[in-house]
Amino acid sequence: MQENSNASPKPENEREIADNAKAAPAEPEKSVPEKTQNAPERAASAEPKSAPAPQTTAPQAEATPDLTLYERLLQTATEEPDEEALRCKGARLSFADLLIEVDRMASAFRGCNVRKGTVLTLCLPNTLHTWICLFALNKIGAVAGFLDSKTTSEELNDWMKKTGSESMLITDRNIPKYHDMLVERDPGLVIVCSACDYYIWPRKFLYRRLTRKTVPVCPDDEFYISFARMRRFGKYVDFENGEAEYDWPSAFEDVPEPEAPKPYVRPVEPDETAILLPSTPNSGALYVGLSSQMLWDLAEKERQAPNTKNIPVKKEDRIKARMLAELAMGTAFSLLPSDRDKEPHEGES
Repeated sequence: MQENSNASPKPENEREIADNAKAAPAEPEKSVPEKTQNAPERAASAEPKSAPAPQTTAPQAEATPDLTLYERLLQTATEEPDEEALRCKGARLSFADLLIEVDRMASAFRGCNVRKGTVLTLCLPNTLHTWICLFALNKIGAVAGFLDSKTTSEELNDWMKKTGSESMLITDRNIPKYHDMLVERDPGLVIVCSACDYYIWPRKFLYRRLTRKTVPVCPDDEFYISFARMRRFGKYVDFENGEAEYDWPSAFEDVPEPEAPKPYVRPVEPDETAILLPSTPNSGALYVGLSSQMLWDLAEKERQAPNTKNIPVKKEDRIKARMLAELAMGTAFSLLPSDRDKEPHEGES
């Protein structure tokens, strides 16, 4: 709209024409209103060949914001709070719900001494826990190591050694597989996630009944802490639900006093490492570090050329990285855990 109105009154543009002849051609100036008007990304993809230079700069500015993962999610939740963000095994979260869960877990992590630069390994399947914790760790400036729940004990031990990770999240199904290695390593924080953490009470009770012989319950000791307990702790810290009411084990005695929510302060820049992904065997490195800015770029490149090997990681990890960026920018996803993580009684999608 503005471009058409600016093009018609030619007699008043003599000074602009003289300035543009010295400074820059008229074509780049057309890209400035596109940025200020927040033109949709599909407008750029509709004409990829007509004007390559301006058309590639405009969508890049829109697709690669100068924001961290958490900040982009915060923006999306503010603009579209009621839109569905994630769906997994019957549980649904809007962007407003997702932001609440992320803020809650960020407070819980901070209360357990997870700080800027801390590497926390997520050895989890494709469930709500994974995506909530990724954004929560980015909010406080920690780095998320992204591993599959099928990772072996030896691979996990090697990963933790080389990344310096002393905190992790695992599933309750994997407690027997990792227990001996974890006892030997003695990490500072082991959070145990269950498939029923986001179930309503009747379904949670049914899940526990049907899996009581096959899925171990998170031990109530100083070594393990359940994800459900972390959620309660995060809610308590964030919203001042009374005095200290949780009898924390010895490993968590230094629980901070409840405090009012503080204004968000950016802990890391968009170009600082946000996640770690295991690299391909022939890359010569154990992992690849990606910043928020790199994730925006990756999502944009994947839109233009899907299945392109832009980073030396496995295809499934590249897809997860793109999903993380797309979710922050407002794309909804239905999560499908692997067959191994499904409930024994469920036949639903």
